Amino acid sequence: MIIKSKSYKNIAVYRPVFEYLLRESERKGGFVITKFLKGTDQSPDELARQFLKNEEYRKNRRKNNVVLYMDILSFHSEDGEIPNDVLKRITKKYISLRAPLSMAIATVHRHEKSHTHIHVCFSGTEYR
Repeated sequence: MIIKSKSYKNIAVYRPVFEYLLRESERKGGFVITKFLKGTDQSPDELARQFLKNEEYRKNRRKNNVVLYMDILSFHSEDGEIPNDVLKRITKKYISLRAPLSMAIATVHRHEKSHTHIHVCFSGTEYR
């Protein structure tokens, strides 16, 4: 497994990143895991609103604050079809270790590349 981490420093990325994560082409046979997100509406607009609302509670504000992290957990193509229950356990454990107090959303992408990978996005601030 390879882990790639990326950070974003502008709140304008919320909506495009969530649109990318929740594309219809990747929803088939996948799952979405959320942490500290309210309601059942998982539209990119609603997710962006909730992440932006949580950003208001940032204690130390400065110009280049990281507002969103996206980690990608990539599995080798030779691993074959990994069942969703195994991927869910890996994702939940990863979120609990990497972002225990942050808002998070995770999805699995199986169709975009020749290998399975999980996108985990979490806020740059703790959930309040």
